[in-house]
Amino acid sequence: MAGVCGAVQVTRPGPLELVTRPVPNPAPGDVLIAVEACSICGADIGDIENSDPTRQLPRMPGHEVVGRIVTLSEGVPSIWQPGQRVGVGLLGGQGRPCR
Repeated sequence: MAGVCGAVQVTRPGPLELVTRPVPNPAPGDVLIAVEACSICGADIGDIENSDPTRQLPRMPGHEVVGRIVTLSEGVPSIWQPGQRVGVGLLGGQGRPCR
């Protein structure tokens, strides 16, 4: 998928920096989500404050998101459709269907 998207990253302890990144292509079995909301949790605060200096910068905080599916790759189960609203929690990639 061509295009760019906005993101926030940490390149040094403390400040957050707004950047532009290429829109990624989802790997087989994955979907691309247009993020509508994202939370910052304690682990993200640790990244922002660089509480673990062994972690490589830059880092992009915010791994709990809600958005809509925009692209399906090969191998995605048919329960997932473009436009569908989805959420991704801490572990990500659960992909288990709900009733």
